[in-house]
Amino acid sequence: MGLLSALLGLVGCDPQRIAELEEGVATEADVRARFGEPAKIWSAADLAGNPFPGAAAQPGARTLEYNRQPEGQVNYMITIGPDGRMSALRQVLSPQNFALVLPGMPMETVRKMLGQPMKVTPYALQQETHYDWRYLSAPSTPRIFTVVFDRDLRVVRSASVDGVTYTVEDSLEPRRQRLGIPHLQARRLRGSPRKRLPAPQGDPAVISSSRLVFPHRWLSIAMTRTTSNAARIAKAIFTQLSGCSPAILPV
Repeated sequence: MGLLSALLGLVGCDPQRIAELEEGVATEADVRARFGEPAKIWSAADLAGNPFPGAAAQPGARTLEYNRQPEGQVNYMITIGPDGRMSALRQVLSPQNFALVLPGMPMETVRKMLGQPMKVTPYALQQETHYDWRYLSAPSTPRIFTVVFDRDLRVVRSASVDGVTYTVEDSLEPRRQRLGIPHLQARRLRGSPRKRLPAPQGDPAVISSSRLVFPHRWLSIAMTRTTSNAARIAKAIFTQLSGCSPAILPV
């Protein structure tokens, strides 16, 4: 449990990283030294069509995208101004940004606004595609924001739901497959029984009675079997942690 709990500490170091970066002072090298390589780099022209792009649309600016989905509950957009210094650092998964997602908006614009989703689910019969993001609503309520796109990948509707309806197995599956990690299984902490809850009424793409709901704040995970590749796996994941201290992931 200790090894894998440490591997999930990626988001635990973000407040420290952010505290070390000052707008107008920190350089792109400073940002990369703390956050690592960005998932994407957007030019000012790329983001000019976003609602209220701010500093990101300034000519010569570049925005570095750092995603914490599916394991985390935040995504960051860090803008480097034309002078090479950080001009904005934004956590983009917020109700204020969600309110800017309007019917008819193309998927590319939503993706540039919110960063990588935790999950993309196509529904062929309905001719819809659902994008889900995990986030925290003040003060610390786990929620999932879902945007539904039509067959032309334009927004039909969006909504948020309360509750942790996303399992550890689901959230780690893409990384497990990519790195060749043995199957991971959710495991309860002492005194924190796991249980299945009946599905509330709502969109079946957002809420599923077959998913495991954890009623407590902390999760742990355990490998179902040992592996001779444990060292390689640990090294591969720790490469993404950029020197983080071990931590258990809050949900």
